[in-house]
Amino acid sequence: MGWWRRGPGRAPDEVGQLSVLRLLDAHPGNGVPAIGSPWEREVEESLADRDWRAAVQAEGLSRDRSWVLLGWVEDAATRVARDCHRSTLTTAAYALAMLEVGRVDRRDVLVVAALLHRAADLAGLRWDRGVEDAVARAGGLGATWLPTVPAATPATHGESGAGRSFAFVRRPATFDPVALERRLDPEVAQRRVLLGQVAGLLRAVQRGPF
Repeated sequence: MGWWRRGPGRAPDEVGQLSVLRLLDAHPGNGVPAIGSPWEREVEESLADRDWRAAVQAEGLSRDRSWVLLGWVEDAATRVARDCHRSTLTTAAYALAMLEVGRVDRRDVLVVAALLHRAADLAGLRWDRGVEDAVARAGGLGATWLPTVPAATPATHGESGAGRSFAFVRRPATFDPVALERRLDPEVAQRRVLLGQVAGLLRAVQRGPF
């Protein structure tokens, strides 16, 4: 019986919170393959069956738990490309929506979201429909950014194999995060450039002519 299922004396809302706390804390650990593991399946079933939005809003997502959930979505992207299951796509998008209130850099979330969109395209699945269902179930979380995530494998990852042997593979961490943000979210990047230019002008005015 999975951790998310109701035990003796557990109220339904308490079980929903435990699904987040216990499952994310029970990650196998770095260096342990998660794809195909019982833990990965339990997370997917819990996300599909339980109200994680209520749990996340009640308990919050710590930085560690946010990273674990983001890593689960990263692995789910590979499974979407392999298995072509729309339910996995929708569940993974729902998990991404939860990360709107998580404690990870938004750029990292956008990288994994782009992987998931790319996986949907490879699998012949409709990204817009999967996101629409996920956002509706998440109570609007993710509505402002998930629909516009590009369908491109970011520079942080490569694609290996085909069919059941397909996988997204991480590249060595030698990429420019500013350039990556510029590609994934050009409006935010442009605003930062403009703000930097304005700040430079203000400093020049304060220094005066000498």
